[in-house]
Amino acid sequence: MVTTQERINRAAEILTETLKRAEQEATTYESRAARERWLHQSFSAALAVLAVAAPAVVTYQTQVQNTTLSIIAIVVTAIAGAGTALQATFRWGGLC
Repeated sequence: MVTTQERINRAAEILTETLKRAEQEATTYESRAARERWLHQSFSAALAVLAVAAPAVVTYQTQVQNTTLSIIAIVVTAIAGAGTALQATFRWGGLC
C-alpha cells in the first residue's frame, strides 16, 4: 500500500518535471519569437528600401531605353507594391 508521504513525493516529482518542461518550452518560444522579430524587422527594412527605390528606378528607366532596366523596374515596383499591401494587411502584433 502506498503511503501519503509517497504520494506527496511522487506528486512533487511530477510537478518538478512539468515545470522543467514548461521552462524549456518557454525558452524555445522566446528564441523563436526573437528570430521572428528579427526577420520582421529585416524584411520591413528591405521593403522600405524597395518602396523608396521603385519610383527612382521607374523615373530613371523612362529616360534610358533599355529593355533589361524596364523589366527590373516592373519587378521592383511589383514587389514593393505587393509587399507594402501585405505588410499593411498583416500587421505585426495586431489584433486578428
